[in-house]
Amino acid sequence: MLTRAYSRSWLWWSAALVLAGLFALSHGRMGLSMLPLFVLGTCAAWLVMKTQRLWPSISLHVLFNFYFASTRLCQSFFWGD
Repeated sequence: MLTRAYSRSWLWWSAALVLAGLFALSHGRMGLSMLPLFVLGTCAAWLVMKTQRLWPSISLHVLFNFYFASTRLCQSFFWGD
């Protein structure tokens, strides 16, 4: 993923979309919940392409996890779910 030579080619984007799909399949358990995960994987691949670094995509993943964990915690605290 960190190669500059393929950053604009269809091969790089094909690999990125396949990896985003695998990311969504490995994390998603239900139908529509896989769509935001696919978008997250695609955005993470785009960040790797633009910055040529892995840390921005790792930070995006951490922020995504924090957001959904905190909303789930607030939901269970206030509504008892």
